[in-house]
Amino acid sequence: MKGKPACQRLFTQLCRGDSRNSGQTLSGEEGLTLIECIMAIVVIGLTGAAVAPMMLVSVATRVQSQKTEQALELAQSEIDSVRVLFEQGEVTPALLPPVLTGVAGDRAPNVAGPISLADTATRIQEVDVNNDTTQDFVVQSFLVAKTGAADTYEMGVRVYEHRAVADNSGGALATDEARVGMTGSEGDRTEKPLSVVYTNVALTEQSESLCNLIDYTDTTGTPVKPPSCS
Repeated sequence: MKGKPACQRLFTQLCRGDSRNSGQTLSGEEGLTLIECIMAIVVIGLTGAAVAPMMLVSVATRVQSQKTEQALELAQSEIDSVRVLFEQGEVTPALLPPVLTGVAGDRAPNVAGPISLADTATRIQEVDVNNDTTQDFVVQSFLVAKTGAADTYEMGVRVYEHRAVADNSGGALATDEARVGMTGSEGDRTEKPLSVVYTNVALTEQSESLCNLIDYTDTTGTPVKPPSCS
């Protein structure tokens, strides 16, 4: 009988742990039995089944973390652009997010999430971060007017996955931030924003800006103001 191929002989030697013939040519009679082949296949299958879920979780977690970082950058960019407009005094409605009044407690977190891409209650912007002609995110932004504090607002920015808004068939989307962590699925990012940022913005170049800030931060009801305040 002709000898087995060299690779098969080597594989047989390694599987059997036979070191007696190390460096020597195995006889043509040696080879893997059917039972050994089946056992090897079973071991490989079990190993793959154990490793595959961990790999899926790792990939899904990495994708979610990357999207969350991008969403936070978009939210911060939107806030920075509005702050620049306020500093320059360019507070025209065409440039700013909508100013909302009558919001419960004058608080931005109480503003509802978007219903669709056509929602006009707040500013809705579609963003393609990869420049691949496919929209990746939707940025919702708005300003909440402060009662008794002129030219002072609380700004809210929420960043959703694009399909969360585009495919929404129910009411307003959730406003609390999606959980970020180890996950083997999409988690709740298809219905919750990946990033939520609230901050205060005010006109700082007007003579009454300090007075407005005192009104905004006062909790006593009788704020102490300098004589220059009207």
